Amino acid sequence: MAVIKEHRNISIPASALLKRFLLHASLLILFVLTIAFSILLMRRSSLLDDARMRSRIQVDYLSELVDSYFNSIHADLHFLPELNELLRYKSLPNDEDRRDIESEFYEFCMSKGVYDQIRYLDAEGQEVIRINHNDGQCRVIPENELQDKHDRYYFMEALSLKEGEIYISPLDLNKEHGQIELPRKPMIRFSAPVMNRDGVLTGVLILNYKAEDFLRELETLSRSHPGKYGMVNEQGYWLYNDNPDEEWGFMYPDNPDAASLEHRAPELWAGIQRGDAEQFIHENILYTTRKISPMNLSLSIRGRPHWIIVNQVACHEIGASAGQLWLPLLIILLLSLIPVIPVSWFLAQTLEQRKRYKDALAHSAGHDALTNLPNRTLLKARASLVEAEARRYHFAYALLFVDLDGFKSINDNHGHDEGDLVLQETARRLKSSVRGSDTVSRTGGDEFVILLHRIHRKEDVAVVARTILDALAKPIPIGGAEARVGASIGIAVSRGEDPVPLDELMTRADNAMYQVKRSGKNNFAFMDL
Repeated sequence: MAVIKEHRNISIPASALLKRFLLHASLLILFVLTIAFSILLMRRSSLLDDARMRSRIQVDYLSELVDSYFNSIHADLHFLPELNELLRYKSLPNDEDRRDIESEFYEFCMSKGVYDQIRYLDAEGQEVIRINHNDGQCRVIPENELQDKHDRYYFMEALSLKEGEIYISPLDLNKEHGQIELPRKPMIRFSAPVMNRDGVLTGVLILNYKAEDFLRELETLSRSHPGKYGMVNEQGYWLYNDNPDEEWGFMYPDNPDAASLEHRAPELWAGIQRGDAEQFIHENILYTTRKISPMNLSLSIRGRPHWIIVNQVACHEIGASAGQLWLPLLIILLLSLIPVIPVSWFLAQTLEQRKRYKDALAHSAGHDALTNLPNRTLLKARASLVEAEARRYHFAYALLFVDLDGFKSINDNHGHDEGDLVLQETARRLKSSVRGSDTVSRTGGDEFVILLHRIHRKEDVAVVARTILDALAKPIPIGGAEARVGASIGIAVSRGEDPVPLDELMTRADNAMYQVKRSGKNNFAFMDL
């Protein structure tokens, strides 16, 4: 594995340095992106707030404009009852009376200019008088061109009206001879019953109001202001839309593009229906709505319709689309890599080196510098843990005091450097002779202490001691020669029912080791407690 060399003899593995670098780089990039994303979200929110305010102002303006159109009809609706009085006392078969009525109708048509037709139908629905308005001129329709309108809904609705009441139709397209008139004429019809002196229905007065004027305002706003404007009726059909193919769906039942929003876009329709003055985002489009019902007049009105003005502003048009956040974020990410990479590398080196220094310091406090074995301090700490476990779980453990035989002559004959190599090899052989859960420590020059964790029989300890002696008996190559050492091993065993502290165990094992020294060395002996 590659190793990065650092000063002060501390080496850092490349994998550890890379891991820390990636961690700090990721955290710094995440921090930068979090800040940038928050700023971009605030920016998007600000753009949406501005768009909401502008859309609300425009929709409110349009609503007031539509109201103003219909407020002008207020006085005209009062004309219907007055005309009713005129018809009540006139005899239409009488040519003079008929001319008077036609003249009144004609003057009314010319003065207003907003009514496509002014009609009087008899009680059976046959047109009796009709004035048409085309190209700025009014024309009295001859009797032979008058039509039967008994099956028209606006006539049938008027038959049930009481005297003084007025019916206002929905906004739809005008039909002539059962066919939609072309070019299309959006109409709203005002109907009022005509009663004779005895209060018996004799006919119906109908005004056809031309609605294209205020619909044209929607088109004007769509061209001069952000977004698109439209208007839907109560059933969710577009009365005006930026796409003419989607308009007047209820008049063209065979056109799937003009189906009701309730069926084509139920979620959108639910948002539009939610209430007056609603604003919401659907499929990355900001919708602003306003319900208008401009027939709040001081007359007895039936069939009062309402419509909903809809403004649509695509979020990407104002730079507030969610997708438009990613490009700035990507640019910020790429730009942030310029300072993040060197800063992260510096932090990784500094912090990893500090960690290594700290770990090395902690390691050196508990380990022998030459053999890297636990020292007396760490041995005591581990012995305390073993003693506590033995006291709780009632198991035995043992301590072996190992003192090398013939080590002094190696130092004298080959020097201390070679002696250090012998000690390092001895430490390796001692560790390989015991279990991983056991502790091999160096407590002095050529003295080693081994703590055997959880033993079952005294004979098991003797096997370990014999294994150690066999391992140390093998020659150790040094400087082109071979060194041989033996060992005197003293053993003390702590019983599970009454654990013994480390100091007492070491004293016992030390005494047993000296017994071996006096009896010929290179052996082991137990010191029973």
